[in-house]
Amino acid sequence: MLHLAGVLGVDLNELYARPREVDLRSLRVAAGMSMDELASRIHASKTTISRWESGDVVRPLSVRVLALLAEALGVSPDVVQQAAERSRSATRHGPR
Repeated sequence: MLHLAGVLGVDLNELYARPREVDLRSLRVAAGMSMDELASRIHASKTTISRWESGDVVRPLSVRVLALLAEALGVSPDVVQQAAERSRSATRHGPR
């Protein structure tokens, strides 16, 4: 997605502002990172990343974690927060 944004000449946040809903996993994949790479960048464990992506973490991510993820993924904290909520929602209600 980062490459696509560059080719289109738009900010990556603009691509994610489209109606398509994204979760944390899709943000990471769009950024071209493995769980290990993302975990290393934000100083977390691969297990933590996996739990966030699968929606196993019930409480919302902290402002600090949102900022770290946003920086690593190249999107705004708002996009990360919406993606995290989508990941948690998909776990509670099944995929949409």
